[in-house]
Amino acid sequence: EFKILTGWNRGDWEDITPEAGRALVEDYVKIASLLLGVDVKTEERPVETRGEIMLYRHAFNSLHQMCRHQSPTMMDKFLLRAEEFSGQAKRIPEGPYVAWHCRYNESEKRDQARNTTDEDFISIREKLWKRFPDQLIMVVSDKIGCERFRKIPGAFPCLFAVDYVDDDSFLGKMELVLRSSFYYAFMGGGMNVVPLFSKLDRK
Repeated sequence: EFKILTGWNRGDWEDITPEAGRALVEDYVKIASLLLGVDVKTEERPVETRGEIMLYRHAFNSLHQMCRHQSPTMMDKFLLRAEEFSGQAKRIPEGPYVAWHCRYNESEKRDQARNTTDEDFISIREKLWKRFPDQLIMVVSDKIGCERFRKIPGAFPCLFAVDYVDDDSFLGKMELVLRSSFYYAFMGGGMNVVPLFSKLDRK
C-alpha cells in the first residue's frame, strides 16, 4: 500500500486556493495510481518540518545511478508512454503537432522572471513555425496562461491545451505532451518533468 501524506505544502503553494491545492494533489495521486497500477491513498496528517531543501539535484543523481546499467527493455518499461495516459485528454489534435510549454503566473510570490513575455511568445512562435512548417503548434499552460497567450496578436492559429482537456487537467495535458512530435520549453515549469522521463524529442 502506498500513501501520500498531506498537511504541509511548499511555500509557493500559499498563493493558490485550498480547492486548487486539493485538485493538484488529486492529480498527483491519479498519476501515481496509473503508473504503479495500485490504488494510492492519501492521508491527512500533521507534518513537522524544519525548513525546505531542494532535492531535485540529489534525486536525479540517485535515479541516474539506478538506471545507468538497466537493459533497454527495462528502460522502455520505466519511461513514460502516451498509452499509459490514454483518455485523460478529451480529444487529440488531428495531425502532428509540437507541444510548447509556456509559463505564466500572476502571483508576486512566484518567480516572475520565468514567465513567458509577449516578446518571448512572438519570437519563439516564429522560430517554431519555421522549424516545423507542416505541424501545428500547441501552447501548453494552465487556464490562466492559455487565456493570457491567446490574446497576444497573431497567436492564432496556435492550439491551446485547455481546449483539449477537462477542468484544466494536468493528466490530460500530460497525454497531449506525450502524443506530440516534439516538446519545447523556454524557462518552463513543472511540465518539463514529463518529456524528461520519456523518449519524446525535446529542447
